[in-house]
Formats: sequence, structure tokens, C-alpha cells
Amino acid sequence: MKNTIYRVLWCIGCVLVLSVGHAHALQLLDTQPLLTSMYAIYSPADDLYVAGWKTVVDQQACTMMSGGEVVGNPNQPCDRIYKAENGNLIQNFALLGKAVNDPTFVRPPSVDGVDRSQWLFMYYTVIDHVHYFPCEEGMDDCTRYNEVGFASSVDGGLTWANHGVILGLANGLVYNNEGCGAWSPSALVVDNQIWLYYHLNSQCISLAFTDPVQFIGLTKLNANGWQIIEQHFVETPMFVVNIDVQQRPNGLFLMVGNTGEQNALIALESGDGESFIEHHETLDGRIIIAAPGVFTITPALSAVTNSSWSLTFSYGEVGVMNTSSVHRWKFQEE
Repeated sequence: MKNTIYRVLWCIGCVLVLSVGHAHALQLLDTQPLLTSMYAIYSPADDLYVAGWKTVVDQQACTMMSGGEVVGNPNQPCDRIYKAENGNLIQNFALLGKAVNDPTFVRPPSVDGVDRSQWLFMYYTVIDHVHYFPCEEGMDDCTRYNEVGFASSVDGGLTWANHGVILGLANGLVYNNEGCGAWSPSALVVDNQIWLYYHLNSQCISLAFTDPVQFIGLTKLNANGWQIIEQHFVETPMFVVNIDVQQRPNGLFLMVGNTGEQNALIALESGDGESFIEHHETLDGRIIIAAPGVFTITPALSAVTNSSWSLTFSYGEVGVMNTSSVHRWKFQEE
């Protein structure tokens, strides 16, 4: 049995607990606030793209009154994707009548005689306005109809050509005759393919209680970014959502994500990218545990080496349900 050790750490406007597990444990090298005093942002990604709402006005634009009821607004974008520049959020991608969030970016390989060196691909979660509600606890529309969209850019992500949904309920993974959809994608290049990880929608929640857990999907794509080569469930030792996956220079895979309660961040590792175990320098995979009354969500990996990596995540208060800051912590393995 491992001896649990915790260190209480302060970041601007927050308190978190670092789980250092046992004698051979992750070392925290640096903590850095990247964005503070925001309204409601989450899902940080490369070069500090984020999703959510810049202002309360943006959030209110998601809805309208119809027949005396609040419904999704088909004429305005809901969640949007922003690029952070000098502490300011510049809208980068939005779709009318839809919520777009959880961006992940990848530079596709130049294979099959196609030069893609100037291309940038973005995958994102998308849900139509007709499914914004209901969104309470349980299997409601907002947790059942999430899909993954695809966009491309030839100017470094300044502008995007949207190609629509590539992983939906109809062409994704299926469990008990239910299309599982796809939510919170994470993309990386493996050899000459694009591997797209994601967690499933709530209609397939039974897969969260299998042994091993199979609530994560993996779709392997052609270098063109949309053509499906194969797809299947990924094995994890615990329930995990809001994942990000990167491959180390030595070929091993590192996954970070949220627990179901959204108050802890965990790290898993794999030799093949298809079956993951708890990170060897953690206790039960947990690396950061939020203090009571707060939560940490949507982690993203960067600067991944064979022995170190940086973790960027959003932070907020449970009662508010809006994440108001983004932080980056750097870890070193022994």
C-alpha cells in the first residue's frame, strides 16, 4: 500500500492540493497563472486557445424565449473558441445556433504526395441549439448529443474552413445499439495517422463501470483529417473525462483528464495508446485535487518529454460553475 502525501498549494485566487503519492513522486517545478479574472472559460489548448464565454452577454446569447419557455437560440453562437492575446480574448471560431468548445489542434503529416506543412487542423466538440436543454443531472440532451467537428486552416489558425461533424452519433462508436457520440477530443499524430481520442456521451455511461473502464474512444484518421481508418474503445483503470493525450519522444503515451466529480486531475500512461494504467509516480492516478468548494477541469498537456511535462487547466468555484482562471503547472518525474 502506498503512503499518501499531500501538499497544499496556492495559486492566484485558488487553493489546490498536489497529490505526490509516494517516495518516487512527481515533482512540481513551476506554477504559472496564464489568465485570471475571466468570466467563464475552459478547455485551454495550444498557444492558449480557450473555449466558453468572454462575457455574460455571450452566454445569454445562447438562449431565447419561445412559447413562454427558454430554448436554444438558432440565430446566435453559444460557446465560442477564443485566442488569448496579451491577456485579452479574441473570438477565433463560432457557429450560429451551435455551441463549440474543447478545441484540440494538430499539424497533419505530409504523406501520399501531399504537402501539408502549412496546414493546421482543429477538432472541437459541437452540439446543436435544439439540444442545449434539458441540462440537469442525468441523461439529458446536453449530455447525449455531443459530436466532434473538424476545421482546417492555412494561415496558422487565424481563420478556419469548417468541414462540419466528422464523429457523430451515426458514425461513431456504438454500445447496446446506442450511438455513443464523441465529446472533448484530443488529437495527435502517430506515424502517418491522426489519432483522435474523446470521451463518450451519457447514453453509454454503462461503459464507465466495466473492468477495465471503456468510456474513452479512439478513432484513427487518415492524414487528410477526416477519413476513418479504424475506431474502438480505449481501456482505462478508472472513469475519466475531458482527456488530453500526447506521445513522448520514446513512444510512450501520457493521458491526463478529470475524474467524474470534476474536482481532481489524473494522469495515466500507456505503451500502445490503447490500454492505459495509472501513472507510475501517482497515487491512484491523481495529481491535483481541488480543495472543498472549487473544481479544476479540462487539462491539456504541453512540452512533453520523456521525464517532464506541463499541465494547463481551468479553475473555478463549484457554486458558480464558471471557470475564471487558467493555470499551467510543470512536473518533473524521477
